Amino acid sequence: MGFDFATFWDQNQKIILAAVFFFVGLGLIFGISKLLSKAAGKANKHSALVRYGCKIFTIILIVVDFCAALALAGAQEQLNRLLVTTGLWEFFPKLLSAALILAVGVGLIKIILSLYDNGKLKQKLDRSIAGFLRSALNIALYIVVFITALSALGVETTSFIAILSAAGLALSLAMQDSLKNLAGAISIILLKPFEVGDYIQTPDIEGTVSAIGLVYTTLNTVDNKRISVPNGLLSADKITNYSSEPQRRLDLTFSIGYEDDFAKACGLIYEIAMKNPLTLHDPAPVIRMSEHAASSINITCRLWVDNQNYWTLKFDMLEQVKQAFDEHHINIPYQQLQLHIQQ
Repeated sequence: MGFDFATFWDQNQKIILAAVFFFVGLGLIFGISKLLSKAAGKANKHSALVRYGCKIFTIILIVVDFCAALALAGAQEQLNRLLVTTGLWEFFPKLLSAALILAVGVGLIKIILSLYDNGKLKQKLDRSIAGFLRSALNIALYIVVFITALSALGVETTSFIAILSAAGLALSLAMQDSLKNLAGAISIILLKPFEVGDYIQTPDIEGTVSAIGLVYTTLNTVDNKRISVPNGLLSADKITNYSSEPQRRLDLTFSIGYEDDFAKACGLIYEIAMKNPLTLHDPAPVIRMSEHAASSINITCRLWVDNQNYWTLKFDMLEQVKQAFDEHHINIPYQQLQLHIQQ
């Protein structure tokens, strides 16, 4: 007995048309989705959100296409009965809402992280701190999206929030010192009492800042020693920053004897200071008598200099003033002990 196509068509017409309808619709859906994804790739701004929107749109169209194909095949009544008896009819909208929240949430997270990566804040932060903050932000955003999706499914999220709160409290107690140092690092980064490359001084140490880490700030001393200071202590301590301003004032004191010519000594100091190209003329140098000491007249010399030339000018002034005093027979007093012996 041969195959009767007419009979087969009459018996399966709805199923065949439904299958053709479904696969043709599927092809059209994927074609439209591909075109939208390409358009999103060309438009760099918010392209991640558009791509995830395309995925959501594709899923919805596939579900609609599948339901329409079932209806065309005459199975709509059976499908409705299955959805009602299994409870999927009530659960499906929640599942779709949760899927939408996850898809949109992931897209928004990618946009937020992209804005953070390209923002000015990351450029101002130390690399290790910037990476840590990015990871913390990423984890926190995913937790928020995940809890929101569970809530959309009808899951009670109070227990999850309580568990996360308890875990956070336990972690903060266990890492109290580290968190204190981390808070100190963030305070240093935001308030900027110093930056990498600055020469700073605290009551205990001084040196050039070589790195600002999550827990420690590293200083290099003038004799090339490396000191690691906890950020929590450093942020709460008194800090003197010698590199924050472009200019500094150099204060020097020169001593001469009571019998020496004070005006001549001041003139020599002024001449040496003005001849040095590192001395700034504005503000003008100040050279005045500052003290009648026990064995000397003290002359204060205040000069303004560019920050990077501070030590060079100081050494030049000390050397050249000593040489000039010697040439003009101006004495530099020093402490002497006279012992008188009576017989």
